[in-house]
Amino acid sequence: MTAQPEYPVRDIPICPGDRLLLYTDGVIEPENAKGKSFGGTKLEEVVLGCQMSTPSDLTDKLLAEIRAWQPASMAQQDDITPVVTDVS
Repeated sequence: MTAQPEYPVRDIPICPGDRLLLYTDGVIEPENAKGKSFGGTKLEEVVLGCQMSTPSDLTDKLLAEIRAWQPASMAQQDDITPVVTDVS
């Protein structure tokens, strides 16, 4: 940890009707049997496919997709934590 981390800072307006997804790196890092990470593209596919779902249903679908992506024989290496909320 540093006192002055070098991360880009941006203001992003959040409006009623928006959906906010926060997640740890463990969501995109699981690998399939070929060694390919779940990645941002797959995450985006799941999110876009669940636009009309509740936050709870999106979370359940995302976790199910990650479980299906990563073979049961491969040990989970990191936490997998998504947080989904709709702005009202």
